[in-house]
Amino acid sequence: LDAARRKFPEIEPYFDEELPEPVKVKNLETVQGDERDVILLGICYGPTEVGAGSMSMNFGPLNRDGGERRLNVALTRSKQEMVVFTSFDPSLIDLNRTSARAVRDLKHFLEFAHRGPNVLAEAVQGSVGGFDSPFEEAVANRLQEKGWEVVTQVGVSRFRIDLGIVNPDRPGDFLVGIECDGATYHRSATARDRDKVRAGILEGLGWDLLRVWSTDWFVDPEREIERLHASLESFLNEKRATMESEASNIVAIEVESQEEVNPAMVASQASINPERELVASSQLDISKARAVNSVQGTYTITDFSESSKQINPERFYDESYDSVLLELIRITLISEAPIADDLLTQRIARAHDFKRTGRLIRERVMTLVDDHFHLRQDPINGTFVWLTETDFQSMITFRIPNEGEN
Repeated sequence: LDAARRKFPEIEPYFDEELPEPVKVKNLETVQGDERDVILLGICYGPTEVGAGSMSMNFGPLNRDGGERRLNVALTRSKQEMVVFTSFDPSLIDLNRTSARAVRDLKHFLEFAHRGPNVLAEAVQGSVGGFDSPFEEAVANRLQEKGWEVVTQVGVSRFRIDLGIVNPDRPGDFLVGIECDGATYHRSATARDRDKVRAGILEGLGWDLLRVWSTDWFVDPEREIERLHASLESFLNEKRATMESEASNIVAIEVESQEEVNPAMVASQASINPERELVASSQLDISKARAVNSVQGTYTITDFSESSKQINPERFYDESYDSVLLELIRITLISEAPIADDLLTQRIARAHDFKRTGRLIRERVMTLVDDHFHLRQDPINGTFVWLTETDFQSMITFRIPNEGEN
């Protein structure tokens, strides 16, 4: 940092101790009590070689007692934004090689920073181990004979993965999940729960899934184990190709960053008009503010006043009334999505002056929703409805009530 301040004197004013909040550079153990609008967090541990498939589990103070408290303080110092810099994928943190709680927390934090809120459910420590059926045990044993490391019953509740296959290149990460039509599968209430919803939730949490049917296994187990083995090899080769591509990109970036800066460019930057520089700085601040606020939205309760003339409670169950209901659902989703399925049904019912939202009303609304809009199952909070799948991909982190609304 001292070398950078000497090389780029234009950044020196930001370190002036007379400023209300000068730039500070601190380590994990000295950051206590400091806060800033924006924190740049650098993880100064990582693999010793580019593209390495493993790394040391020595994270200094995080491995010691109380490391989780130090990490918690460091991760809560920013008031608006935190930018994380790391040289490794969180899957390289192998929790089988360390029992330090702080290291586990760091892994989950980096996964959250990398992939967003969807990974939070994966961090829950659920029941892991055991078999739901002799069929699952037979499949696991044959996969182990093929050289694959198998973890059974991964996850929580009814959304457990029957068999998790560990990535041999990254022991802290799963390569793929294998679904067997065992006890967990048959406990699901409906065919839709067993197939569409369950698979959608697990894939939404980042799992690649393979399936093996007991009927096919009992008829020809050799064929099925070879099919699974070939699929796993294919997934592994695909992952390795991706890693090699990422490693080559990193090397290219490092080479580019080591090139000398064009002296003419430096000279032209030094002669920038101060007024233009101020405008550029203002534009940067505005764009940065927009980036910070992009995680925040406003929650507005749906207003059906413009559609009131179309609403007819007596036609609610008529097939010819579908278009009106679809429009009311669409208006609700534009205003409130993502919205819980129960609350969406309630909104449509109240728009028709129905005092209660019974089974028939719910089935009427959700049948249309299932056919025309995007459903997303949350393993903790239930089912949510989105206008489109694209909206889900660009979701905001939180919303605040509109002024005057509770």
